Amino acid sequence: MEENRLFLVKICSDLRIQRLLWRPVTMIGFDEHGAVREVQLIEKTMIICDTCGARVAVTERDLDEGLPMGYALCDEECIIEVVCEDRRRRYFKHLIDGVEIFLDLLNDPETDFRVKLMDYAKTRADVAEFCRYYAKWLGEPIMERLKHEVNKVLEKAITCWDQQEVFNVMEGVL
Repeated sequence: MEENRLFLVKICSDLRIQRLLWRPVTMIGFDEHGAVREVQLIEKTMIICDTCGARVAVTERDLDEGLPMGYALCDEECIIEVVCEDRRRRYFKHLIDGVEIFLDLLNDPETDFRVKLMDYAKTRADVAEFCRYYAKWLGEPIMERLKHEVNKVLEKAITCWDQQEVFNVMEGVL
């Protein structure tokens, strides 16, 4: 089975994506016997973020007017979702930043161990939320594997930190 890759495309920089997004929506009405009653083409007046409903920039002019950058989450066959800059940061960058911040905090000797453990729990929860959200497109097995791999890194980091804490206590006693 061939694996589809996902990628984010800035809408304003890709005319093909723009044309696809601006295609009218076809609404088909059926009667009680299942026969087509009416067909309507509904023109779109704006493109919105699928997760928050905010209007997104489709052109450079939209960006100049202050609309947030719009991104299309695509695979090799279709547009899966449109997201705004805020949601892109929240769902994609947030996961990476959260793990990075946790690892930096773990290495900070001035930070209390309870704060480190609370941040560890928060980071694990963020990983779970990210994987749960994207499982509907990427598939449950892929997201479970990603969650497992990230959590394995977090576990190894917390174990190394814990061992280092024990060594530090032992050095202080000796």
